[in-house]
Amino acid sequence: MDESYSNCLDTRWSFSGYIFQLGNAPISWRCRKQQAVATSTSEAEYMALAMTTKQHLWLKCGLQELMKEDIPTALFCDSNAAIDVAYNPKLNDGSKHIDLAYHFM
Repeated sequence: MDESYSNCLDTRWSFSGYIFQLGNAPISWRCRKQQAVATSTSEAEYMALAMTTKQHLWLKCGLQELMKEDIPTALFCDSNAAIDVAYNPKLNDGSKHIDLAYHFM
């Protein structure tokens, strides 16, 4: 998962991207402009983490349906700010404006 904060010069929106691998083979990837304007780098990273988590859950459910067994998976994120917001459900002044759509994790 990666993001580029406010990278679009026209709209000031950030871009998010991810890649999923099965073994060493890429099976899913995406790079797209985020759905909303982020007010900070950590918010843009958190929005990218939410988008990546949705795809992770979809792929995991699909693999479980095909394999008929639980598949161990891992989701990696290098943003300490996004990880902190994801693990701490208590909102603080810096994150209380983030929409509930991103707090499903």
